[in-house]
Amino acid sequence: MTNTLTKNGKLYVAPPECELDFKELFQILATAGAGRPIKSDGFPSGAWTPELLATAISELNDNEDGVELRTVQRWFQSNDQGIGYDNISRLARIVGCDDPHATVQWQAKINAANVRLSEKRRTKKRAAQTRDKPLPEADPDQIEATARAQFSSTRTDPQPGSTFWDATQITIHRGRPFSLALKAEAMFAGANAIGLPISVWCGMGILWFMAYIFGAHDISYPLANGVQKEVGFFWSSAWSIGDLILLPMFLIVVTELINRWKGGNRPTLLPTKPDVSSAQTWALKVQRYSGSFGAVLFVCVSIIFLIQWIGVYLSPLLSNKTDVAMIDWMLAALVRPDVITTEQAVILSFLAFAFSGMIYWFFFSGLLFLYIIASDFSELCAGRREEPDGTDDDRVLQIAVRTTSSIFHCCVLGCLIATTIKLNAAYLVSDAATLTSWLSGDGHAALRLADARWGWAKGSPSPFFTSLLLLFLVCFIFVACLVKIFSAADQLDVRADARRAAQRIWIKMAVIMALLAVSFILIGQFVGFSLLLLLSVSVGINSLFWRPANDMSVPVTTPG
Repeated sequence: MTNTLTKNGKLYVAPPECELDFKELFQILATAGAGRPIKSDGFPSGAWTPELLATAISELNDNEDGVELRTVQRWFQSNDQGIGYDNISRLARIVGCDDPHATVQWQAKINAANVRLSEKRRTKKRAAQTRDKPLPEADPDQIEATARAQFSSTRTDPQPGSTFWDATQITIHRGRPFSLALKAEAMFAGANAIGLPISVWCGMGILWFMAYIFGAHDISYPLANGVQKEVGFFWSSAWSIGDLILLPMFLIVVTELINRWKGGNRPTLLPTKPDVSSAQTWALKVQRYSGSFGAVLFVCVSIIFLIQWIGVYLSPLLSNKTDVAMIDWMLAALVRPDVITTEQAVILSFLAFAFSGMIYWFFFSGLLFLYIIASDFSELCAGRREEPDGTDDDRVLQIAVRTTSSIFHCCVLGCLIATTIKLNAAYLVSDAATLTSWLSGDGHAALRLADARWGWAKGSPSPFFTSLLLLFLVCFIFVACLVKIFSAADQLDVRADARRAAQRIWIKMAVIMALLAVSFILIGQFVGFSLLLLLSVSVGINSLFWRPANDMSVPVTTPG
């Protein structure tokens, strides 16, 4: 039974003595219309509706941001979602009829009911997990739990991201079938964090050394207009900037993101903290993409390496066919046999494309991991239920912004890599002597500081298929990840100003990516493209130092 009376002209319902969870307690309050004004005839105004309650909370004088209608609607629905801490105090003030003493009593009652609901949710979830638990020999979660217990006796304080807690490597050691996806994950995670960049630098060092020995490092040939065109390996933007600098940076950012996701962010989002019997383990999540990793490996070996090398380089070199789309340092033997022989060019091009197949496997695998993390975030948020601590959803929003930030930095680096490839290819079919003179001449012509205009040595540029495909994949992954994270974060019960700040950050990321894509497409398409290129590259490089989480005014509370 509940006792009712009037306070401050509103219907007051005293806190019941029985122990109810939040849903049961809220149903009583909403049905009775606790906190609603008393009509002139002395009768209550009736039950609360989501719209009426949301309006009443938003009109509180200490509540500038109000409360979203869908948040209040969830309280009325038959689910196991609770209420955030900030809204507990606001609801207590409504049902306490703005009486300080009654508000304190109701705040304690609602908070206790919210905790009971959370405990019921955890009990139900543990029961479902026990009921649906697979056989032990096929359960990597049990393997992870055993591994943690074993290592806890020898390692007192495992650090997040440590390979000692890596279920991926443990499941492999248990004799599970070979998984390409798990092998790829092992390349990026744990102690191998710097392994991939070192592999890239070692491969580049070998190519630099071979190109220098064969004389392809600094080589030029005459064009029809008499210009000596520089096509040496050292002066290629795709190899000396894209592969030597930007790609290792991309791999490092991906590695940091994976380790941070596995070691810190993901456990925070798990429904029970941290429950090793959860069905959604990281290892199982990665294993679901084994087919995708296999497809990526097939494309890198068959198309990027073999087909492209045989069709574009081996065939012209063996047939001594000089009428090719463009001459670069690997085809220089066709026009400068006095510097590099055909046999040397075949060896050099084979090594270069074998190396390209390897680094593109690294790159595409990194892109795939970006999508896996975004998908994992979306699934965890969909299965997650609100905890009693009102800061939880704010912390989840912070994780969303920081995760998107790393994905954005990776995609910016991907766009810059694609830009260096197309820029180098466009220069090779231009009539300019060097890449720098081509860009500076275009800028001077656009600013009317010079009359000279550049043209195409072969009449028109090649289709630049490789770099265009690269840009498409990068932009697709960025949009897919942004949509997944945005959709998941949009369901969070957070302050309106925090939601708006996150949306502004994501819009800014999309604008920067669009600028980089447009700049890429317009390379060599008009006089003055170099100015747009300079602007976009400057914005892209500057965005790598941007930390969007610093723009968030969301308090982060460490649970204790």
